[in-house]
Amino acid sequence: MTLSLYLNKLPMKTITFILSILFSATVFSQSLVEKSFPKEELFSLGSYYYPEQWDSSQWERDLKKMSDMGIKFTHFAEFSWSMMEPEEGRYNFEWLDRAVSLAEKYGLKVIYDAAHTFGVKYKGQGTGTFGDVSCFSFHATKVFHTIEGGAACFKDEELGRTLYRLKNFGIKNEEVVDGVGANAKMNEFQAAMGLCNLRHIDAEIQKRKAVVERYRERLNGVGGIQLNPVQEYVTSNYAYFPVIFHEKQFGFTRNEVHDRLAQENIFSRKYFYPLTNTYDCFHGAYDVSETPVALEISRRVLTLPLYADLPLEEVDHICDIILGMRN
Repeated sequence: MTLSLYLNKLPMKTITFILSILFSATVFSQSLVEKSFPKEELFSLGSYYYPEQWDSSQWERDLKKMSDMGIKFTHFAEFSWSMMEPEEGRYNFEWLDRAVSLAEKYGLKVIYDAAHTFGVKYKGQGTGTFGDVSCFSFHATKVFHTIEGGAACFKDEELGRTLYRLKNFGIKNEEVVDGVGANAKMNEFQAAMGLCNLRHIDAEIQKRKAVVERYRERLNGVGGIQLNPVQEYVTSNYAYFPVIFHEKQFGFTRNEVHDRLAQENIFSRKYFYPLTNTYDCFHGAYDVSETPVALEISRRVLTLPLYADLPLEEVDHICDIILGMRN
């Protein structure tokens, strides 16, 4: 607690430096660790990796370096449209299969970010089966939720037992604590909420599908409005309906559309805005010019209201307001 209060008063760069020193001392100073703890590893080093941002000829080199450095797992995240959608309306996930195979070759475990994808399938395969571990979010904004919480799906039973212990303080049994764990358990009320929602999830997704189809019917092909193409081989859960507004063609900016809807008590969302690298807490740490595509999209994307019980008449009303701005 004392350390936490002290760190809160320091600049971010200073905090990062101190934590890196503490972490390095804990993980790499084996002689110090052995004095107080068993010889088994207390931590496993992991990394985020973005294979879609590099030429595929570089993947093997990078993953081998990770393995040589002692990294045990990698999190493939934030897949870019340039790899998933090489041509308009045509999707290709084969590159992901290649990247996962290379990770396996060098003994790296793959954590798949499936946070938003409960109920989604690709070529008939649920996203919970992707990677060594697939992680779902059950936050209240998700299609399926337990108010808060989430789930990790795994194939290795021993890994499952380890995760189970780590979510419960690392407790193995009444007398043995063999992991550095946390209190990450779901409470009974959350579990009850999840069971209630699970009974209705298929019907809810179908209702959301009807809303999305009406949005597409009204907004598809409108100049200056860009919709995500329907994904081939993908069974969607219709979690969100993001729209990109190109102000030169549409005549109004994303912000102006957002404000016009708000005047009618219709609350859309500027999704993934502001960019993480522009947060006040990271001020001066990153150069936003190094992520020009993300910056451009963050200024133009607007997520329109979408929930299962949204009446189609309301969808028409939303579309009428948006289309009316062009007239």
